[in-house]
Amino acid sequence: MDMDYCSIIGGSDTITRTSSLTVECPEFEEETRIVGTPTFHVEATISQLSTSGHLFVEMVQSSNGMHLGHAVMDLRFHNGGKDGGVLSPGSTVIAKMEFFGMDVIVPEGDGIQLILSQTGEDYIPSPISMMPVSVSMGVGSILSLSTVVRDCNQLFLPPMQSEYPFCMVEID
Repeated sequence: MDMDYCSIIGGSDTITRTSSLTVECPEFEEETRIVGTPTFHVEATISQLSTSGHLFVEMVQSSNGMHLGHAVMDLRFHNGGKDGGVLSPGSTVIAKMEFFGMDVIVPEGDGIQLILSQTGEDYIPSPISMMPVSVSMGVGSILSLSTVVRDCNQLFLPPMQSEYPFCMVEID
């Protein structure tokens, strides 16, 4: 999904320890099951006073703010791998972020929001990553969602278990 289809609904494109950016994407036309490890590629510029940066992206359901998944990145690892690269102050990179594994359902007519911050609530960034990071939702910013359509015949049912309530067929 090209981020041009999404709208900034809160915050600023400069993310600090105390600020965030909220982006809302269009509603889904049908119930959507997001599976696997979605990716989010975003253009990020680190501070002129820093050699690194830190980004945290939380995906929430638009209607109720329910947490669906998250991704976290030290920008020295913007290209992936196990060895971080050296960044010059003020560098701009494409942060190729990958969400932790997900298996969530977003109802028809609902959407998702991405909340970009430096740490979320669960992570403590390294001291060198505490300076502001600016993000751009331009052409280089893309959200890729892996989706799957499954019916009740494809769901695992443990032995000696009654059917899932949403799979039961009522006979009139």
